[in-house]
Amino acid sequence: TGACVRIPSLPADQPIPSRARAISYHAAERYGLVWVSINDPVAPIPPFPNDEYDSDEYHAHLASHFVFQTSAGRAVENFMDWSHFPFVHPGLLAPADQVLVPPVDVSETDYGLTYTYPTIEPESPTSAGGETVLYEYYYYLPFTIHIRIVTPSGGVSYCSFIAAPSSKTTTDGYTMFVRNYA
Repeated sequence: TGACVRIPSLPADQPIPSRARAISYHAAERYGLVWVSINDPVAPIPPFPNDEYDSDEYHAHLASHFVFQTSAGRAVENFMDWSHFPFVHPGLLAPADQVLVPPVDVSETDYGLTYTYPTIEPESPTSAGGETVLYEYYYYLPFTIHIRIVTPSGGVSYCSFIAAPSSKTTTDGYTMFVRNYA
């Protein structure tokens, strides 16, 4: 609540002044981050699909923190846009020649949006390359996206992005990886 509970220099028989308090905010720790809402939260902390984050079969790590000179909405939009993979991240997230984007059904959910996108995975720790992998997108309003990547060999990994706006044009972005293989 932010109320002061002890002032060592105040005599024991004196009450703590009511104005001796900190401003309190809604806060919770989850996924190695502290989630804070200055006002009432607009949504709960987004869960990982299938509770895989909490499974003993999965390993998680917070991979990066970047400050983006853009709004949180734009930062999340970039993370959701698979069409840029072949020419911005060629050979890493998609083959350079896979530039045509097939139609994708986007479904509205209670928490935001979900859609699935099959792509050819370049060589990776779970494949020799050239295999079709499934990218399952789970967008949680307002600024969290989990991409669940499923390979034909049973490898499952998440690349998750959490955007924390610090102003209208500046966003702290946190990227997390969770996977069931070494």
